[in-house]
Order: sequence, then C-alpha cells, then structure tokens
Amino acid sequence: MSPVEVGIQSAILVYVFAMGMILSQRSANADREQGRLQQEIAVAGEVQRLLPLGDNLEAPGFDLSPVYLPASEVGGDCFHVRPLSDGGCRL
Repeated sequence: MSPVEVGIQSAILVYVFAMGMILSQRSANADREQGRLQQEIAVAGEVQRLLPLGDNLEAPGFDLSPVYLPASEVGGDCFHVRPLSDGGCRL
C-alpha cells in the first residue's frame, strides 16, 4: 500500500471516528433534553393538580363540574367561571 493510500485510509478513519463522536454527543444531548422536558411536564402537572378547581359552580341551564386532566405538554388553557348577578355565568 502506498503512503498516499495509507494517508487516505487514516483520514477516513479519523473522519469516521469524529462523526461517531459527534453523533454520540448529539444523542446524549437529546437524551438530556428529553429528560428535562419530562421533568418540566411533571412539574407543570403538579402545579395544575394544586390549582383550586372550586366546588360552587352554578349556572342556570348548565351542569358544571371541575375536572383535572394532566397536561402531556407544557402549556394549555385554564378557565374560570364567574357567576353574574343576573344568574348567568362568564368564562
């Protein structure tokens, strides 16, 4: 094998090794990020669970009941029903 061929093979091996290291690092970073996001979702779910749901939900013509559904992602909507003086309600 000529010195040029040895040099090319060595360069290819270094390249393959470097790509393996880069891909390994990216995978480790992705795993850490996934763990961080799962932890955020767990904390957000706990915060939602601690929010007072209220037990005095009354509005003529409506059957209102509080419900807790844990989030599968961070974010979402929260509604507060307020009774009006005329007997209706407002979200």
